[in-house]
Amino acid sequence: MKLWKKGRYDFRTSVEETMGCLHRMGAVESSHLSQYLIKKYNLSSLDQVEDVKKQLLRGNILIINVATILGDQNVSIIDFKRSIDQIRAEINLTGGSIGRIGDTYLIITPNSHIKISH
Repeated sequence: MKLWKKGRYDFRTSVEETMGCLHRMGAVESSHLSQYLIKKYNLSSLDQVEDVKKQLLRGNILIINVATILGDQNVSIIDFKRSIDQIRAEINLTGGSIGRIGDTYLIITPNSHIKISH
């Protein structure tokens, strides 16, 4: 009894082909391969919103601690919500997701390849 048919499986493929490509009738179709970094981020100022956007453009998944900014008496909740709306507008362009973890953490994904289930 043969377990492998000759010519059907090629064990000499590269890691990229194994992880991200499909073999169909001898042709290789590439798919999107990316490396994602999950990064903890402490948001302590509304000025950091631009840096959050840059982190997302780099493809990082962010877990943002907003406890410091929520506890700051100088920051109004309206300004905080506007900042979150700016981030939300950015991720809507790339197909990302945003979600809440408890009362003081947000999780943000950079694109449509990684979604957050609500």
